[in-house]
Amino acid sequence: MENLKIYQSSAGSGKTYTLVKEYLLLVLKSPAALKGTLAVTFTNAATGEMKERLILALWQLATGRNEKLKSDLASSLGTSFNIEQAAARVLNYAIHHYADISISTIDSFFLNITRSIAYESRLPGRYEIDLNTEPAIDFMVQNILLAAGTDVGITNWLIDFAMYRVDSNKSWNMQGELRSIAKEIFKDHLKVNFETDVLADTEGINEVKSLYAAIWNKLSGMAKKFLEIADSAGVEPIDFYYGRGGFHSFIVKIAAKVHPKDNTIGQRTWQILDREDVFADNAQDFLKQDVSLNGELLSLVRQIVDYYITNIERLLSAEVVTANIYQAVILKYLFRQLKIYRKDHQILLMSDVGKILNSIIGNNDTPFIYENRKQIQKFFDR
Repeated sequence: MENLKIYQSSAGSGKTYTLVKEYLLLVLKSPAALKGTLAVTFTNAATGEMKERLILALWQLATGRNEKLKSDLASSLGTSFNIEQAAARVLNYAIHHYADISISTIDSFFLNITRSIAYESRLPGRYEIDLNTEPAIDFMVQNILLAAGTDVGITNWLIDFAMYRVDSNKSWNMQGELRSIAKEIFKDHLKVNFETDVLADTEGINEVKSLYAAIWNKLSGMAKKFLEIADSAGVEPIDFYYGRGGFHSFIVKIAAKVHPKDNTIGQRTWQILDREDVFADNAQDFLKQDVSLNGELLSLVRQIVDYYITNIERLLSAEVVTANIYQAVILKYLFRQLKIYRKDHQILLMSDVGKILNSIIGNNDTPFIYENRKQIQKFFDR
């Protein structure tokens, strides 16, 4: 990697000029080097610009029309190197072997690589590339819904997912949600091997749900007991320290199985534990005199706070898992439908190319797939 060069600069600062110059330094000594030099861009527009600038630069050098570029190249090639003659030879070669100029988008490059390893990738001998994922998404969602009632596995997961959505005050009609989940399959950030990864099982999800319910039931039970004792004793919210805006709001939220703000214990809750008095200074006289009631309510607040702090990480983890486990499992079922769609339509989606290459390359530093290109290429990235 000692020959690696990285140029970082803002728009309009001469990146394309610099890349063309570096490209020329590689090919001027040997026209045939055009075939072994790859320039990778991100857009078709950049590809066209790069090719245009390269041919223009060769013509200008061959006809003595670009002294600045000639001077910049001479500083690396040496003054004895005849740049005009070399540029003329490369230009002539490029005109007669234009297909050898490997300047393409990164998607096109990866697609060509994938075509060369179709057998190793277990792809059909003949297939088409489809840039549009919408038909595939429609196919996956429709087939998942059609499988409900016949496929026991997906039926149970869909029912559980629908019940979870109802419990979360969301619509049980999940077609839109299934489409959103299906779109995740085509995103690069999804690092899941649907062929081998075990995403979830019924026993595992039930264990998580049980843990989630047990923690909240314990917390809610203590908070409800607090409110019941206070109510039976004739306590009004205004009688508590800071009234409804104090620790009382924390207790009410916990009773309703709702997290406090930022999932943390508020300052006013800590204050009543420090002062060891749940009542305000202007509370009803009989409450201020009832030491036993204050002690009982204070003890419950302390128990709730301690239990919440002790279990907050497990509780939040269980919530995250519960919220996403259904999507994870349904993704696997959707992926199975995607495989059927690809096979039936003899197509490869553009979004599949990167994943296919990644599955073959793995951790190999010198993957064989690039050898299938039949030449070693020097890489540019614009």
